[in-house]
Amino acid sequence: MSKIFRFLLINLLLVTCYLSLVTSPLFAEGEIESSQHVLYRITEDAKAHVTHQVKLTNLTTNYYASEYSLFLGFKDIADITAFDSQGPIDVSINEEENGTQIHLVFNDKIVGKGKVLSFTISYQTNEVAFRNGRIWEIDIPRIKEGPDLKDYTTSVSVPASFGSPTYIKPSTIKSDGLNFKKEDVLKGISIVFGEYQLFDFTLNYHLKNSRLYPVITEIALPPQTAYQEILLEQLIPEPLTVYIDKDGNWLAKYRLEGLQRLDVKAQGRARLSYIPDPAKTTPLENPAEYLKPQKYWEALDPAILEAAKKLKSPREIYDYVVKTLKYDFSRIEKSLPRAGAAEVLSKPASAICMEFTDLFVALARAAGIPAREVDGFAYTGNERLRPLSLVKDILHAWPEYYDSEKNLWIAVDPTWGNTSGIEYFDIFDFNHFAFVIKGHDSQYPSPAGSYKEPSDFAKKDVEVTFAKDNLFEEKESITITTDFAKQIMAGFPIKGTFTVANYGNMIFNEKSFQLSTQNLFPKIQKVNINPIPPFGKTAVNVQLASTSYFDSFATELVATLGKQEFKRKIQILPFYLVYLPWIGGGVGGIALFTTAFVAWRLRVQRHKGPGSLRGQGQESKKKGSQLPKK
Repeated sequence: MSKIFRFLLINLLLVTCYLSLVTSPLFAEGEIESSQHVLYRITEDAKAHVTHQVKLTNLTTNYYASEYSLFLGFKDIADITAFDSQGPIDVSINEEENGTQIHLVFNDKIVGKGKVLSFTISYQTNEVAFRNGRIWEIDIPRIKEGPDLKDYTTSVSVPASFGSPTYIKPSTIKSDGLNFKKEDVLKGISIVFGEYQLFDFTLNYHLKNSRLYPVITEIALPPQTAYQEILLEQLIPEPLTVYIDKDGNWLAKYRLEGLQRLDVKAQGRARLSYIPDPAKTTPLENPAEYLKPQKYWEALDPAILEAAKKLKSPREIYDYVVKTLKYDFSRIEKSLPRAGAAEVLSKPASAICMEFTDLFVALARAAGIPAREVDGFAYTGNERLRPLSLVKDILHAWPEYYDSEKNLWIAVDPTWGNTSGIEYFDIFDFNHFAFVIKGHDSQYPSPAGSYKEPSDFAKKDVEVTFAKDNLFEEKESITITTDFAKQIMAGFPIKGTFTVANYGNMIFNEKSFQLSTQNLFPKIQKVNINPIPPFGKTAVNVQLASTSYFDSFATELVATLGKQEFKRKIQILPFYLVYLPWIGGGVGGIALFTTAFVAWRLRVQRHKGPGSLRGQGQESKKKGSQLPKK
């Protein structure tokens, strides 16, 4: 009679990275060998029909497998069925905190060395495929490799309408179509379809001047970055200007009178790409600024410096942060203060996105790699895999480092790399929408959602939704004005300012401002200007000159900027016509000048004697300067 061995096989698990795995095999290593093929069939309604085809090979003579347990990192599963060669298998389900436990009792009793028990498990879930706006994303959870897992393969089937994948993570995967090997699935797989993402946003800002006198304040708007383009459709009320700071932030200036409260609304659309565009990146003009220690980025802390000595590249820093820190979901509810890099390194089991970001930035700066922080909105369809850690309206934070070879700021996300198991280093995604960039200051500027008075705390000030259409209509509207007077005195430097205002919905990137004229000098002037964000203004100061104090002519100033052209007609007048405006100028000025000149000449003639009056005066002065002799 064969000896029956009843065991629970839990070494082979499909899990997600946030699960704490405990394996308790009731059989000795080398008694069973398993292989598995998993097929994910995705449908247009975002459902995944999953089939596990499992083979258990008996490596002993006297034992056989009678039961099997499979832990799935999905809570939303339905229509579970299982079959072996004898027909349907009884399935019991136990829903747990982080997933679902499936337990099978086999019909087959296969005894004998080399004998194979084959069975199939099928179910349906909504936690694999996601349609996010214009993007389809398929996440294949990573597996835990047990000592008896000989082989594991995965195939993904998608509708033809999806087209070809835009990218597959990890970038090291060399898949055959959508067929993956065991070494691929060990890290988890993310497959994305789509060219770009479109978000519509409405952001509300609540400003208050508590002083009795007027102040100038500013708010941060979503900026253009290497990963995103912005159409700013409305900014109500209109600001004094919008300017771009050294980190690339768009800052809108407002004047608030004494004790005034002002609510501002910004509306627009963002287009996100996963590939950074070098033409849109913020140039790194002073690398030393992004190596400085800051509050929360303690790059000179001894523990930070010691860890940085062993980390020579951004990749090594990313891997270190992902492996060292543990995401603490309980901190979201407790609203604990920001810990910073040094503190979280000493307490690595209690981190959220800010600490993952702070530690990356501090380690990078300590290692001599320019790095900074980005705060903004991040779309997630599963907060267990991709948690949003910050307060209600400030949803996520992630770091960037500067790649000196590519001359690009590169975004990474060690937080989601830790919680999802999906790689966020070599390839980013379409889900991160930047509100502010913090490089020169770890605490400023503040992103949308943090401009609140106590009475505003209950309000949700950030609304970001997927665009309902595929339009991204750029509208250019540039105006040029000047303070040049219409009448200008000849012979003296002619100074003036041209103001360029952007009333379009897109950033204006034309750099070459040109001023030309036929009769003044220089005839052509060219000035480079910085990009102007929507509702922004910039001043161009110029200086011209005529050739003589007696010039008298009409001319035209022609200012050209891109396709825009502005003309101003001016009159150059001789200095004496402008110098005496109180008598009416023109003929009156000429008459007065002539009369004064004739009177002066006549006065000189009346006083002529042996010497002129001027000569006598000089002589008298000379004599008066002598000291009396004693």
